[in-house]
Amino acid sequence: GGAACPVGLVERLLREGRYVRVPSAPDIDVGPLLRPCMPTAKGVRLQQLTGTRSAPIHALAYERFREHLHAAVQRAGLAKRILPHSLRGGGNSTAAAAG
Repeated sequence: GGAACPVGLVERLLREGRYVRVPSAPDIDVGPLLRPCMPTAKGVRLQQLTGTRSAPIHALAYERFREHLHAAVQRAGLAKRILPHSLRGGGNSTAAAAG
């Protein structure tokens, strides 16, 4: 895996986002991968690290993810429109092959 390796990128997200990967108790919800974040003085962090079965962590809505992705693509100066579906396995491979 190089810089565009999806597995490496997800592992980095989990590490730097301080995701809880294994529940500490049966009723703990570790939440979905894509979820809301909040700005802090040191950058951005997850709004919530863990939840419970009765109060789970909800995923980031598709529309909000699409908006964040669009803004990131513009900041990166990419002319091509990249959609969330483009980030699936095949899209990643195609993007990496294209440079």
